[in-house]
Amino acid sequence: MKIENLISGIIYTEVDDAIGPNPVVWLPSTISEHIRLHVSVKTVAILSAERGIIPKSLIIMPFPSLKIKSMIKYLEWEDKTKRGNVARSVITLLFEELNDVYFYKCLEYFESAFNYSAKSIVKITKTKANQQALVKELENLQTNVIHILTEVQKKENIQCQAFPDKEIQAINWQFKIIVVGDATVGKTSIILRFTDNAFNRNYMVTLGVHVSNKIVKIESSNIQLVLWDIAGQSKFTLMRTAFYQGAKGVLLVFDLTNLESFHSVKNWYNDVKKYVNDEITGFIIGNKNDLFNERKVSSDEARKLAYELNLQYFETSALTGANVKESFDNLAKYLYKISI
Repeated sequence: MKIENLISGIIYTEVDDAIGPNPVVWLPSTISEHIRLHVSVKTVAILSAERGIIPKSLIIMPFPSLKIKSMIKYLEWEDKTKRGNVARSVITLLFEELNDVYFYKCLEYFESAFNYSAKSIVKITKTKANQQALVKELENLQTNVIHILTEVQKKENIQCQAFPDKEIQAINWQFKIIVVGDATVGKTSIILRFTDNAFNRNYMVTLGVHVSNKIVKIESSNIQLVLWDIAGQSKFTLMRTAFYQGAKGVLLVFDLTNLESFHSVKNWYNDVKKYVNDEITGFIIGNKNDLFNERKVSSDEARKLAYELNLQYFETSALTGANVKESFDNLAKYLYKISI
């Protein structure tokens, strides 16, 4: 099945003080009145059952009689013209029950897409823009959801070979490098810039681990760096311990615009140290140094931490490529030097 066909429709429902659930916009335009009303009434009924408390995260709800399921985002904002000075509405994305595995798998990735559309819809409603603006926003949401589904499918279809057969004979040394750090610091982007000299502006969370490799030449030797891009989310903690095993080098990455990610570096260092028997060899990487005006961590602070952990420090930008190749090359040279 084509990814775009996984979505059965999207309905935007306003909670009207007089008439109750009121579906005002829907895609496609052919969704029947029966489905629109059934979905709107049931999604709004949840708020009544929960005493009007708005869930902050996405909810998946079944509609057994329709043989469909839905992904629901509740909206709430201040409006003095409404009862209780609060306006409420619901975005409901519909899909067939037999396709629910796709949506459960990608649920956490959809949060940002729905949150973005929710903010836009609230703005449209407050400014009393015409209905076509709401239709456009639902179309944008549908496009973003399709994009996320497509990207996740691509990730899962990639067959990674850490040691390609055709290059085995040419390799003199192989070093496993683990790349760790908080989510969204740019680990995947740094690796992509190094391996393919590319930058993907569409952020996708790493699903546990992604393995890639690149061969660099040090003196007369071919060095294969096997790069383990390890997810930073807490739910992958148990999996990471297995991913650490056999690592010869580590890159501890933080975001120069995110102070919390910098404070997490020592935690990542200690986490790796628990499971890597040898002395840790690697660098601290301060990424996103192209965002000058948003910077929260100084070079002096980062170098002080690197000195404390007996590591070297590099500042990089996956966007511009600054110092990315240099940091990997230097790690390869160092590992080669202590191995010969």
